This record gives sequence, structure tokens and C-alpha cells, in this order.
Amino acid sequence: MLDIKNIIVNKDSVIKNLNQRGTDYSNQIDKLINKYDLYTKELQRVEGVRTQLNEKSKLIGQFKKEKKNTDQLISQIGELKDAIDKSSINQMKEEYYKILYSLPNLLSDDTPFGTSEDDNLEVKVGGSKPSFNFEVTPHHMLDGLDFQKGVKIAQARFVVTTGFIAKLERALMNFMLDEHSKREYLEVTVPFIASSKSLFASGQLPKFENDLFKIAKQNDQDVDFGRKSDFYLLPTAEVALANMHRDEIIDVDQLPILYTSFTQCFRKEAGSAGRDTQGIIRMHQFGKVELFKYTKPESSTHELNKMVEDAENILQKLKLHYRILQLCSQDIGFSMNKTYDLEVWFPTQDKFREVSSCSLATDYQARRSQIRYKDNGIKNYVHTLNGSGMATGRILAAILENYQNEDQTITIPDVLQKYFAK
Repeated sequence: MLDIKNIIVNKDSVIKNLNQRGTDYSNQIDKLINKYDLYTKELQRVEGVRTQLNEKSKLIGQFKKEKKNTDQLISQIGELKDAIDKSSINQMKEEYYKILYSLPNLLSDDTPFGTSEDDNLEVKVGGSKPSFNFEVTPHHMLDGLDFQKGVKIAQARFVVTTGFIAKLERALMNFMLDEHSKREYLEVTVPFIASSKSLFASGQLPKFENDLFKIAKQNDQDVDFGRKSDFYLLPTAEVALANMHRDEIIDVDQLPILYTSFTQCFRKEAGSAGRDTQGIIRMHQFGKVELFKYTKPESSTHELNKMVEDAENILQKLKLHYRILQLCSQDIGFSMNKTYDLEVWFPTQDKFREVSSCSLATDYQARRSQIRYKDNGIKNYVHTLNGSGMATGRILAAILENYQNEDQTITIPDVLQKYFAK
């Protein structure tokens, strides 16, 4: 979430920045500041009452010791307690936080303005575009991808992979994790479910609840104003990795902290009806190797550039044709300050398709999850970064098309051959 003090001090520039996302946030900011002002005034009043209550409570023992009548004092204490109990401060806090949580992250100064993905800025093209002397078969028509069994077991947009294709995807997972581990990411295995507390901290809730698979309730209390927590299937390992240090203060010498993790990801794809219905580009379940960083604010942009290079390294070693885009203001994620997409060429579609996003969230997630670092006794919020390193299903599909032979067999990329050795 954003810093309320920065919003108040720099109101006009904050509104101007947020409005680049295509929505006028003026009324929300005005309402937020008004509700925050009411809350702080009530907080001061309640704290004043509590001070009086503490002072009078201390007098009880003194009055009894001096054998003075305490009836009037006890009555005054009761009135003060009643005044605190009747205060609407908790409701006022929830009202202003509800607006604060609904605001997206501020955009970086160099994020290009744009109204759609067509306005994204191409910053690099890499690899060689493949040429074929035969018509390439779309990946979803090859043996080893069984969509009917996916429907039988679950529903549409689930798939069963078998034989060579299943092994190829496993090889991709191992290759990606090995490569990122070489680049000083610590490999971790995380749960495939997350609580609403975790999803809130990483920014998926409440904004994207319709895209999540909710699975259960539990009895313990969530931080979200005492509500009971829900469980959800993990939409991305970013959620888990963003909560690895929730409510912690990290020593500055530990930064940057780098994690990589493979998980299955589950998304309803609620806003994508009719899109990519064929193939494994847009599934309800897909494998992904995630990259995640905790950094100092002054080094976060540098670390983002390095993360893009780490993701790009995968595509270079797989010898795929790709490009890198900087996302424009209305195509960037809700919680993100700056994002680069990496896209791979699909010959049967005659276009590039996204296989990775690398993003800087600045302190947006850290404020939600209360993750700070301490440097010379001073505490500050860390910056968090996340990236796909990469989505194994989409890279699998790209290999099935770019490495396809005329007889529909697939040549195994050089860097993956060791994972097929018997």
C-alpha cells in the first residue's frame, strides 16, 4: 500500500501519477485524506481519554491507602471507559484503510504512458527467428497433451501431459532452477496454498479475489480487522515468497535476499473468457519458476535490471527468439511500479507471446506485510521484486513449436539434453 503521509504532502503529484493508469483517482484521494483526518482526530481524543483513565486509575490505590472515599473516582473511571468503548475509532480506521488498500502502486518516472499493450515499449530483441520448410503443427495438436483427460479429471483449461512432453516440462523446471541457483538465488519449496493474510500482504487481495480459487476457512484471526482467514490455492509463488519475511526486521547486511521456487499456480482467469482457448498458453493450472528479491530502496532498480537479465539468460540458453518490452502505464500490474515483459516467438501464431514478467513493487508489498530492514539503528521498508523465471508451460509450448521437425518429433535443446540422459 502507499504511504499515507506522502499522499497528504504530495497530493497533486500522487493523483497525477495514479491517473496515468486510466482512472481518475481524485475523489478517492480526497475521501481518503478526509477519513484519515477524522481518524487521527478521533485517535488523539481517545488517547487523551486513555491518559486521563490511567491517571485516575493510579489514584485508586493512593485513595485507599489514605482511606479516602473512592466512589466519585470510580464513577469517573467508569465514564472514561465508557467513552472509549463507544468510540468509533476502529470503524474509522477500517474506512480509511479500505480506500488506501484500493489504490494501486505509484508508477516509476520512466514508465511510458499508454492505454493498451500496443503502447508497450520494445527495448530489446534477441535470438534468431526460426525458419521452416514445412508447416509447423500447433503445439496443442501434438501427442502428449491430453486436454480431454484434463476435462474429465477437473474441467476445461486443465491438461494431462504424458511421456516425452511430461519429461520435457520436468527438464525445463530443473534447468531453470539450476540456472537461477547459479546466479545466487536460494531455492525454496513453499506451500501451494496461502491464507488471505498472505494474499493481502502481497497485493492479490482484495483486488483480484475473483481470479483466485478459494478452498477453505480456518478459525484463527486474520490481520484484516479481525476477520477470519480464508485459504486459497496459490496463484503464483510470488505470494508465498513475499510473505517469507512478513512482520520481520531484516539486518541490512542480509540484503539483497534472493529466492527462487517452482510451484503449480492456480488462476480462474476470470477476465479472459474466449482468449487462448486452444493450447497451454492460458490454463487454470500451470507450473512456474518464480524469482523474488528483497532489496534496499536505493538498489532496487539495479536489481530489477539484473532480474531481467536472469530471466533473459534462460531464453538465450534455450536459443529462442525473444523480445523485451517495458510495460506502459495502463498495462502494468496493480501492485507494481515498473515492469518488463519477456516474450517468445511462436511460429504458428506468427507473433511473440509473454513468458515472463519482471517487476519492481518498491515498498508497496512491504508496507502491507510490515517487512523492514535496519541500518545503523534506523528502520525502513524494503523494496520487493518478483519475476517469472519462467512459466514452464509456455516455454514448453514454445519449444514444441520452435524445435519441431517435419515428422512432428521435437529436437531436445542442447542445454536440456543432460536431463534426458539415462
